[in-house]
Amino acid sequence: MEEDLLIYNTLSRLMKFLPLQTRAEVFYLLFFMLLYGQAAFAQPDLTQMSMEQLMDIQVTSAAKKPEPIWNTAAAITVITQEDIRRSGATNLPEVLRMVPGIRVQQVSANSWDISIRGFNGSVYANKLLVLIDGRSVYAPLHGGVFWTLQDVVLEDIERIEIIRGPGGTLWGANAVNGVINIITKKAKDTQGALVTAGGGSDERGFSTLRYGGKAHDWDYRIYSKYDTYGKGFSTTGSNTDNWEIAQAGFRADKDKLTLQGDYYNTVVDATSTMTSFTAPFTRTSNDTDKGEGWNLLANYTDDDWYFKTYWDVTDLRLDILNETRNQVDMEYNHLVTISAQQNINWGLTYHLNLEKESNTNTFAILKPSQTDQLFSTYVQDEYTTLDDKWKFTLGSKFEHNIYTGFEFQPNARALYHINDTNEVWAAASRAVRTPSRLESNGVVTAYANGFGFVQLLGNDDLQSEKLRALELGYRNQWTQKITSDLALFSDYYDDLSIINYGAATLSTLDGQLLESFPYDNGAHGEVHGAEISTDVQIRDWWKITAYYSYIKMDLKMNSGLVDEGVTTGLNEATPMNAAYLRSSFNLPRGIEFDATFRYTSRSDNGLVPAAPELDFNLSKVINKNWRVSLAGSNLVDAHHKETIPLLGTTQVRHYWYVKMTATF
Repeated sequence: MEEDLLIYNTLSRLMKFLPLQTRAEVFYLLFFMLLYGQAAFAQPDLTQMSMEQLMDIQVTSAAKKPEPIWNTAAAITVITQEDIRRSGATNLPEVLRMVPGIRVQQVSANSWDISIRGFNGSVYANKLLVLIDGRSVYAPLHGGVFWTLQDVVLEDIERIEIIRGPGGTLWGANAVNGVINIITKKAKDTQGALVTAGGGSDERGFSTLRYGGKAHDWDYRIYSKYDTYGKGFSTTGSNTDNWEIAQAGFRADKDKLTLQGDYYNTVVDATSTMTSFTAPFTRTSNDTDKGEGWNLLANYTDDDWYFKTYWDVTDLRLDILNETRNQVDMEYNHLVTISAQQNINWGLTYHLNLEKESNTNTFAILKPSQTDQLFSTYVQDEYTTLDDKWKFTLGSKFEHNIYTGFEFQPNARALYHINDTNEVWAAASRAVRTPSRLESNGVVTAYANGFGFVQLLGNDDLQSEKLRALELGYRNQWTQKITSDLALFSDYYDDLSIINYGAATLSTLDGQLLESFPYDNGAHGEVHGAEISTDVQIRDWWKITAYYSYIKMDLKMNSGLVDEGVTTGLNEATPMNAAYLRSSFNLPRGIEFDATFRYTSRSDNGLVPAAPELDFNLSKVINKNWRVSLAGSNLVDAHHKETIPLLGTTQVRHYWYVKMTATF
């Protein structure tokens, strides 16, 4: 009776955050959840795993070979399937909010800026490499990720490995500040049928159908999914940023061979301001942006080597630009065991990128058709002392690209096991980011009423941005129920690509004044920070996860260049402080309840205020094969800004949804 009263009081307080018109529906749903069944799905519950087991989770992103977190000389976080399910997240950006050092800023109902260790903002969130089963989703056009195009069946994710800090030695250029590696389950682990369906105030409707089976010696799964999102909040009431995405795909595993592929189609309602060279010089349209694509991947893994190749096709039909992109990638990796204490990991990579753009007056690429080839090799030597106290790693990436020619990215790492429950590690790395197509040969033109045209010009003489990073980390298992992880970093940047307002040129265009600003390697600076996280298993049924991260950016223009607020904007775009606290309960009657508090300090010189937010996820298993969930997010306020978008005034709404999941 006391346990039921506790549940009732907790839910009653949370209900106050929901819109009034939804409370009746939610009440009946909760009544249904409490009334029926209390068996649990047959899957591991990490709230029941010991801290030793959590630290022994195998990761591959730091060394391109399996190793436990406890033996990794890098700042690495693993999001497990249990974390994803209990978070209540419905897409990848929402999942990533639970990682220290990652700044997730929602720009509109369909777009996000995501970065690690600084450089937030639409133009500068370009120093992060994202992989899905080893397939890079980096977009060479702007040097970032089109998150609108990235979708995964969240139930099929085995884990997400996040490296905070340089990963260029193994992963190459553009893995400057971090690597996000999304790893899906093997087909043998997704046998049977999965059906999900639901909807709510923001994500209007979603569904997933997946079936896994066996055919001869193959394990396989096939799936399809559909999501539709409503528009975000607008202070003017004029935005249209609805988002729909449909996706289907397969995976098949046989012995050492994996074949998989996906097809997606996404539609975004967008309000665009187009440039015209005749009066009135601008045209505002409510149009539909479309994205379509597919990919095929094959991976053969032996005991000490693997070969992976994929073909990725993207077709974007935007109001301001059309782009067709074909990417072919081949990678060979070989782990050579020298002795029980030493191994060498080396590999070869070839990447082919074929792009074709159709230009408009607003956005143009001066080389609309381009073939981009990248050749690279890497080698990394790892040595462990006989007493297993020390592990040393030394290696480098060597590659050649069409933008800047030859690049190298070395790193040196050391890890020391103080005892069975304490360890410290340190690293020194160099990483580079090659210019995007926009920076090297793009032209963006806009009309400023009362002045004339303003133009942003690419610069094909741009050099790579360069990072020298120093890191220091400490891990501790205080007791069998408490672990903590601390990472300190100092990053030193040179040749940062910025808009050089001081090098503006004046001319005329169709009788109007034209002022042009080029890209330039015009800034440098330092970024310092700290990230600390902890997990506490308070009771068998109660777990606390928390983190705090601090970052201080101090970027400056190079000598002789005019700043015009560029570096101030960069320094202010990233919130200095961020905190996260999640409390996970296994309540009576088979109910799981997770409450999350998130906080980011102000940014953009105060134009984006500090944002404390509250999320919750409540779920219950009914008759063993059915799970019903109720989730809410951003419950502190009705809407808020997370960044200053380049166009529009979209803000993030609070929302809730109901979800049903069935497995057979």
